[in-house]
Amino acid sequence: MISAVLSSVAFFSTAAFGASLGDIDHVVLFMQENRAFDHYFGSLYGVRGFADPNVQINLDGRSTFFNQVNASLSNATDYLLPWYINAQGGEFLNGTQCMGAGSNGFGSNHAALGNGSNDLWALLNTPQSLAYFKRQDLPIQYAITDAWTVGDVYQQGFVASTNPNRVLWQSGSVNIPGGNVNSTQGPVLDNNVTPGCSTLSLENYLTRKNVATLLHTIARACSLRHDTLWPAVRIRFSSPQARPR
Repeated sequence: MISAVLSSVAFFSTAAFGASLGDIDHVVLFMQENRAFDHYFGSLYGVRGFADPNVQINLDGRSTFFNQVNASLSNATDYLLPWYINAQGGEFLNGTQCMGAGSNGFGSNHAALGNGSNDLWALLNTPQSLAYFKRQDLPIQYAITDAWTVGDVYQQGFVASTNPNRVLWQSGSVNIPGGNVNSTQGPVLDNNVTPGCSTLSLENYLTRKNVATLLHTIARACSLRHDTLWPAVRIRFSSPQARPR
């Protein structure tokens, strides 16, 4: 199965050219989550991963990869570096695909950021935050990267969990007090449904311009948890259909 997919990746890697934007039939907006760039591609050659020559150096003289450790985790060291999660081989190769990876919530993530030092993930989230895969663990993802390209400095829009990032993605705001959205609702900091967002969603702008959106079709066709992204986001907005076009 994997070999067939890899062959397909190679076959469809030929660049497509068009004369104008009018040649574009569809624009697919696709968001994944819960996998940091380094978790997948930290060991990939030529990217800003573990070999990044410009990595942040903290006040203690160490790079941000040196995450603090205390006796609650280990008495053998005072730091944890990124570590290969499948080093033991065997059943780990399958089991780690379903590992627990701590919290993605606003509070936990901002605590781990440590006011910018970004070195408290092992202590205030989980040591698995520093775990990573290699090429042999992710052949399809690496094949896609080899055939096309990879954005190694893309980051989540908001250091928090699913809903804030998807709301920000679709509307451009999470209704932070003092922001440019005139609303009594929000902010959206964690995975909560109410209060909703009063801003227009991306779907509204696409519909205004008579651009066909595939979001509803994608949502109906997919059967993967909340990765059927549109229903999970849409309920955060207050009656977008009722607004003037």
